[in-house]
Amino acid sequence: MIAAISMISMGLMVAARVTSEELAGGLLNMVTWPMMMLSGVWFSLEAATGWIQNIAAIFPLTHMLSAARAVMLDGAGVAEIMPQISTLLTMSAVFLAFGAFTFRWHPR
Repeated sequence: MIAAISMISMGLMVAARVTSEELAGGLLNMVTWPMMMLSGVWFSLEAATGWIQNIAAIFPLTHMLSAARAVMLDGAGVAEIMPQISTLLTMSAVFLAFGAFTFRWHPR
């Protein structure tokens, strides 16, 4: 649920300043595709270079997948995935704050 909130808040941050649904959809696709490529959805990033892993860490999907894999494959509990949970909560707060700060009902 925390991961879903983080993903939704990221979408709200991206869509906060646009004036049309089409532009919001395009911008969200520009964020979503690199996020899926670099988060480890389709292939593991364990063999990737350090800078690619660092870029992947800015996306909430990376932390969500890391926590989900730890729970499903390793039997991790809440204590073991607390770093991912805290990162997702921090990202959610930052994304929501930025989206709320930049939101405008009418374009200037």
